[in-house]
Amino acid sequence: MRSKTMTCLATVLALILGGCGTVVNCFNVNGAAARAIYGGVRQDAENGVGHLREAFSGPAPTFSEMPKPPSACRDLASRTFCAACGVGMLAVDLPVSVVADTVTLPITVPATLRKKKAKIKRKTRTKNQRAGNASDDEAAVA
Repeated sequence: MRSKTMTCLATVLALILGGCGTVVNCFNVNGAAARAIYGGVRQDAENGVGHLREAFSGPAPTFSEMPKPPSACRDLASRTFCAACGVGMLAVDLPVSVVADTVTLPITVPATLRKKKAKIKRKTRTKNQRAGNASDDEAAVA
């Protein structure tokens, strides 16, 4: 009975927490690029690799702004937590985000195309303004 409860709890947690990258992508959380194509997958991959890098290289990560004296036990706990977060993102959240990002393609593709179209218009406008300023400068010299 207990193993069924744990399995059920793990499944519920995976479903609740899974796909966070897609949520971040669709709702522009924490300054992430909003509605990028497969942006949730990108977000999960970057964060997962970042957590693993933090866990296995350099000084132990700290989760407090208050400086604390070095402690082997605290360092091990911090590194283990970062490693678990990285593995969790890559093993659980990333596959769920692949599915969720595929489902949200009808939203993200038009949004990306609109952003690219606006970017092209801005570049053209800036280029035309620069060309206009160059013409003004040449006319002033003549």
